[in-house]
Formats: sequence, structure tokens, C-alpha cells
Amino acid sequence: MATALSAWEVEILPDIPNLPRPALENAVRNACIEFCERTLLWTEDLTRITVAADTREYDLTEPSGATIICIDDVKYKQNGQDDSQFVTLDPVSENQRNLQDSGSWKYRESTNPSGYYALPDNPTEILLYNIPTVASTSGLLVKVCLRPARDCTTVQDFIYKSHFKTIGLGTKADLFARKGQKWFDAKTALGFEARFNNACDNAMLLKVTGGTKRETRVQMREFI
Repeated sequence: MATALSAWEVEILPDIPNLPRPALENAVRNACIEFCERTLLWTEDLTRITVAADTREYDLTEPSGATIICIDDVKYKQNGQDDSQFVTLDPVSENQRNLQDSGSWKYRESTNPSGYYALPDNPTEILLYNIPTVASTSGLLVKVCLRPARDCTTVQDFIYKSHFKTIGLGTKADLFARKGQKWFDAKTALGFEARFNNACDNAMLLKVTGGTKRETRVQMREFI
């Protein structure tokens, strides 16, 4: 389900009366995009992918009205296995792997992949390592982090239901910062931006707690 960008009128218009609808929707869209980029809360499992033997690269199809930010999680199972036998693949950075291993690491093969990586300039493609030598029908399950598309007119319901006030803060920060508009107010914009930033930071905790009362702990860094 989705909620129209115009649903934020009741939150924005009291502070900026007579705001044109296109300006309001544009600012709400910008706030929703930034919120998703900063919190990575919008995640979805994509349609399962069939793995072909001796094939490293696989394209990811973006859901309608959304853009992939990054890959959140990847699971793999051998052909014919049931879902209880999915194994989580290890994420790696191509750059770090090149520093830690010989240049041949991305060309190695094995029966099953053990990890995956993605290129920074193309989050809609996933690359497996080691390259699997055995096919697996619907054996790859990819979960991605998403943001609304630049031309969207609606956003996911959870953004409206759970983060309505936060998006309102980001929208007002955007609008009041627009020079040349009659409602421009730099000081007010900075105030809303600070509150929006704080709300995004708090929302990020949901990524760790999963909406439960689980405690958040930070691992102490070792002294050098």
C-alpha cells in the first residue's frame, strides 16, 4: 500500500499557507528520499533469482516507484533445497578484497558461492564469488534497501504511519531554505534541519532493534 505525497498538507500548510501543491509534493518527496537514504529502513526481498552455472553477474529489478540504494542481505541455497536451507552470503568490498587477496579472487570457482559484492556505481547488479559452477533454480534471495523514485507521487505507508512528523520536519527544512521564495527563512530552515537530523538518527535505531525492546550496544574499540 502507498500514501500520496499530498497527505502531508495538514502538517505543512499551517506553517506555509498557500503553498503550491507541486512545491509541497517536491519537498515531501525530497524529505522521504533523504530519510530512506539515511536510515535504510525501507527494505524488500526481490523476486528470487535463478543462478546459472559459471555466471558471476546478476541484474536486480527495482520495484515500481523505488530506487535501490544498496544491498541489505543475500541468501543462497543449492538447487532443490527448501527455504530452511538458505545460507547467508558474506558481503565484501571489491576494493578491500583486492587489497587483501591476489587479483584472481573474482575469477575463482566453486560449487556454491560464499559471498557477494556490488559496484558503487551500479547497485542494481550483484556479483557472486566464488563463481558457482552449479545452477540453482530460484536459489538467490536478495534483500535491498530502497528509496522513493525521483518521479514518485506516493510513498510506502510505513513512512506515513510511523514517520509522519519526521518527514514533516525534513519538508519544512527544505522549503524554508529555498532562497527567492516569499517564505524563505534561513534560521527557521536550520532549526527544522537539526530536528530532522536528530529524528533520522533515532529512526536508524530501528534497523538494529527491529521494532523490539532489544538493547543497542556499541562494541568498545580496542586500544592501540
